[in-house]
Amino acid sequence: MPDRTSFGNKRLLNKVSHEGTSAKSLQADDAGGHPPESLREASSRTSKPPVQEVALDSFVDLMTLVRNPRVRHSGHLRNTSRYNPTIGHLLDIEITANMTFWERFQASIARDYLYSDVTDLVDDLLRDIATMPIVHVGLKDGGTQLKLVIDYENGGQALFKPMRFPRDRETEPNHFYFVDFERHNSEIATFHLDRLLGFRRAPPVVGRVLNMTSEIYAIADDAILKTFF
Repeated sequence: MPDRTSFGNKRLLNKVSHEGTSAKSLQADDAGGHPPESLREASSRTSKPPVQEVALDSFVDLMTLVRNPRVRHSGHLRNTSRYNPTIGHLLDIEITANMTFWERFQASIARDYLYSDVTDLVDDLLRDIATMPIVHVGLKDGGTQLKLVIDYENGGQALFKPMRFPRDRETEPNHFYFVDFERHNSEIATFHLDRLLGFRRAPPVVGRVLNMTSEIYAIADDAILKTFF
């Protein structure tokens, strides 16, 4: 005579087998061979929506200006017949051959633009900024970012902003905008875009790799030297 334990196990096995048979018959009752409606609804709730590919902007208008800088939109052009004096004209400064590119550039600043589009003066100035020897480096006061004032051997000056992180690094999504470091190439891109669009109102900017020992530490003032250790 079987004990109560074995009898209870048999009843439990029979119940599981019966439920499994019922589940199979429930799926078989579907005429189309598909799972029941309740199972399909549960599956649809747990499945992720399909990812839609977003078409990238090809920037056709900007690429046209890059490939052919002579193309200009007439909407931003000013009336060229109006009075547009330069600093050299107002101060009666004569452009001479012994003037530096800095002096020529400053004397050529006009009312409607910083430099003319019919001269190579800007390219000469950018070349000097990127290659001319540096004689002194000072700290620029004010602002929230580190800036250095660079003095060149011909008397010209430039404002230097160091590279804090690579240009391909994305900004963190959860941060306050005023604690983010300035991009070292942001004003370079601004200058070239402004020049391509024909505004010519952004100051000339160019990148330069400096030697920390010979071009900063050896010729820096005391305020900067205190930051070295």
